Amino acid sequence: MTTNKSYKFDILPTYLFYDSSFSCLLSKINIYVPEDVLGEFRDDKEIIDYLYKSELSHVFDEENMENVDFEKYDILTTLFNHNEIKSCIQAIKDKNILPTNILPVVANQEGIDISIIPLFFSYHLFFFTHLCIQDIVSMGYITENRINVIKDAIESLL
Repeated sequence: MTTNKSYKFDILPTYLFYDSSFSCLLSKINIYVPEDVLGEFRDDKEIIDYLYKSELSHVFDEENMENVDFEKYDILTTLFNHNEIKSCIQAIKDKNILPTNILPVVANQEGIDISIIPLFFSYHLFFFTHLCIQDIVSMGYITENRINVIKDAIESLL
């Protein structure tokens, strides 16, 4: 990853607040959204999908997510070089979610398997990946609570 494109880590994605399937995971990191705030948008797939795509595009500062080149974000090199995240990558590989005959391992110059990076920004993991990035930027490490919840998300949602 050679070009340092700006990743907007100061944004808090909200899309999963509206999806009740995330409630248990959010409670593990002490995030509670009152039902009256969610209102009629609770589990509204159109609203949730719009928020997800819009928030994801916004953190990468891209109009179209298909244009994101993950290798151009230095913060992702830092993230994917953390041992905790490497264990998450291994957990994903152990689940055989990405068949290697379709998506072969493609390592970049830092040795990071770039074929798996987009999965960390999928609907099910983006919020938790983003929290890990926020930890790295603000503290230089990822808190145990956030690592545990991304591992839980991998186990329960993928």
